[in-house]
Amino acid sequence: MRLASAVSLLGLLAISCSDDNPTKATLPTTTKQAWIGTYTSGLGSGDVILDITQTGSSLAGEVVIGPTASTYARLTGVVSSDSMFLSLDPAVGNPAIFSLRLEVHSDTTCSGTMTVASAGMTADVTCRPLPRRTVDTDETHEIPSSVVTMVYDGSLIWLSASEDYARIEPSTGAVVDHVVIHHEPAAVWVSTELMYDGTVVWGMYPITIGGPGGNTNVADLLGFTAAGRTPDSIRVDHRPHGMAYDGSRYWSLRNEPGALTSFDRTGAITDSLHVGIPDGSDLGFDGSRFWVLGFSLERLYEVSTAGEVVAICDLPSTGPSFKVGLATEGSHIWFGEDRISSTTLHRMTLR
Repeated sequence: MRLASAVSLLGLLAISCSDDNPTKATLPTTTKQAWIGTYTSGLGSGDVILDITQTGSSLAGEVVIGPTASTYARLTGVVSSDSMFLSLDPAVGNPAIFSLRLEVHSDTTCSGTMTVASAGMTADVTCRPLPRRTVDTDETHEIPSSVVTMVYDGSLIWLSASEDYARIEPSTGAVVDHVVIHHEPAAVWVSTELMYDGTVVWGMYPITIGGPGGNTNVADLLGFTAAGRTPDSIRVDHRPHGMAYDGSRYWSLRNEPGALTSFDRTGAITDSLHVGIPDGSDLGFDGSRFWVLGFSLERLYEVSTAGEVVAICDLPSTGPSFKVGLATEGSHIWFGEDRISSTTLHRMTLR
């Protein structure tokens, strides 16, 4: 939608001098639009995701900026003619710290300038629109513990909680059992990332290696079943922020530098795709496409097997919470709202 067209139709008054036709005001309509793109400056380049709500000529929204340690901000602004003028929401900070001025073109792409005063940076920005798809909650289930992540094993949903793995029946949400996994005989291990490859569940064990040039963060991916640890182990050269198996290849969401990477059983990277989501926090694969959960900008992203973000989805919310976990169960997508002592699980369907 071209923003200029929307503005020209809003806030109009239908006025009549007849008592039989009292004056009526046309209320401003509200529209939402998201964009994904890149910025380039003398200090470097990175990714931008912008989600804006327009009411009349007023704008409000959110932005997340990469590449690695992502920056998140709430924005307010106005639209004038075919341009958006945005700055930091004064309710959360000084508007002079950040500004974004974008011209929206006839094909709904946009380009302009981003200024980040604290970094002394002025950058050129180009973005393309993201279609917005709908995911509806079919069921919600309350879990009396904090859930970090989850995965579907073809039968049950595994929930990584504070002390063990709760396994639930998807259609009822009933807890079937609790599985305790030991990394060492005396050490219970609960992973912050999970993946299922059709045979075993994989978890991540973070490792920091010290050296003359500083510390290096890697991870061991360890296999297990409900019966306990298996001999399976893969060393990868980063700490995944989400893992998925596509039927033949293992995939990891890497944040430093940001990429969707595939790897083999030796841990060697076999492919690397730039996806442009600076704050990706979990990953799933439904048989034909990837799904990525945003951390700061709490959205669900649909990603093609080529790494292109093809749609954005608003997540349902039952109140303040941390959005955690992602699991694909056939046509259903799962995620959780963690409130430290309890978690609301959503079993959703894409419309």
